[in-house]
Amino acid sequence: MNKKILYGLGAVLLFPILLIIFFSGNEPTPVEETQAVQSDAPTYAFDIPSLLGQDIDALKQTLGTPTEDTEPTAAQLQFGTDTWEKSWTKGEYDLMATYDVKTKKVVDLFLSTNTDAAFESFEDTDNILKVGNLKENDSRYGVEFVKANKGGYTGAIVRAN
Repeated sequence: MNKKILYGLGAVLLFPILLIIFFSGNEPTPVEETQAVQSDAPTYAFDIPSLLGQDIDALKQTLGTPTEDTEPTAAQLQFGTDTWEKSWTKGEYDLMATYDVKTKKVVDLFLSTNTDAAFESFEDTDNILKVGNLKENDSRYGVEFVKANKGGYTGAIVRAN
């Protein structure tokens, strides 16, 4: 056979092979459908409305072991200590429950912060409400914002109505 025919035949056979190699390496990447991820995570640190009406033992069951978990001494009780506090911490926020030592009924809850950054966010009462999952005009409870000496607020006291 003639060399020109062999080269031509080789080129004709080589061309489809090169096309197959080229396109097999460049397959389009499948586009993945992205779904919006819905988060069920709450944006609050403490769900205070769900805690109202619980006694101190129920709060301990709901929130776990308090960060501050002391009891009044016999001498304190003898001198007339009627109320006591227990506190829980979640991240940058603290929740203190004041309760009657005899009945264990919770008197009020105080939501506060334990970092400078969170304290700065407490300049706006809306941020305090968000942290406690509170609404200012909810008929189930009253919210009293506690002013800080240098502006802003240290937190809020919440009492069941």
